[in-house]
Amino acid sequence: MLVLAGLTAVAVFGDSVYIFPEFTAPGHPASPTFTYTGSGGYLLTLDGSKMATSASLVGSISQFITQALVYAGHNGIINSGESSATSPSRINSEVGTMDDAVFVADGIPDEDLNIDYGAGASVFFSIPSQGVSALLIAEDGGLDPFRLRHCTGISGSPGSTTGVGCTDLFYGWSNTVQNTLVTGSLGLEDTGEIDQQFLFVFNSAKNGYFEIREIGDPGNNSKLEVDFVGVHTVPEPGYYALLTAGLAGVLLLRRFGARRP
Repeated sequence: MLVLAGLTAVAVFGDSVYIFPEFTAPGHPASPTFTYTGSGGYLLTLDGSKMATSASLVGSISQFITQALVYAGHNGIINSGESSATSPSRINSEVGTMDDAVFVADGIPDEDLNIDYGAGASVFFSIPSQGVSALLIAEDGGLDPFRLRHCTGISGSPGSTTGVGCTDLFYGWSNTVQNTLVTGSLGLEDTGEIDQQFLFVFNSAKNGYFEIREIGDPGNNSKLEVDFVGVHTVPEPGYYALLTAGLAGVLLLRRFGARRP
């Protein structure tokens, strides 16, 4: 469930993309389930190519995160020079917890806490079978643009994985938007903590796979570093059936009780 507080009046059609420099919840560190609350951020308006072309200030937004996504494959170089760099268990541990905020200051190694992307690298994540309605990505490499795609399938082996039936959901931002964000409270440099969080709220459930791809480093500081990838899952159909049955039962009990002398 998405909760909005103190929003500037904006018209939103289709999927919504937000970027936040700060969050007031969850505490640190945190693994799902938890409620994420971003603050001091922007609603990004995307053009037809899914590039952000304008940014509007928003108030705080809360989104319940039910689980972290799991690794499904990658293409290019990730975690260069790290032990067990492409082990699925290592990658899942890197993105399964929001743990690079507050605890990690500038100059302290944080390789075990993030997926460190090489130039042009991409990582694919499996979407839970019931589908998702929101996606949260926490990034720790300065204000780095990335490409997010939704794919119906993947092919190839780890290291050379490619997407099948993919559509763009996000493709970075224009220079105008970058200037707006930098003028605000988002910076090009790696601050040592989680530098920004991207919240994607979808108008229809997504199934299959997400691909997160590195596409540039405007600060010439450090490339894309992804600390957390989590989602809000759509309830299983059985959930609604149980809910309906439960409500019907309550109504019957009330009616039966009202007829008793």
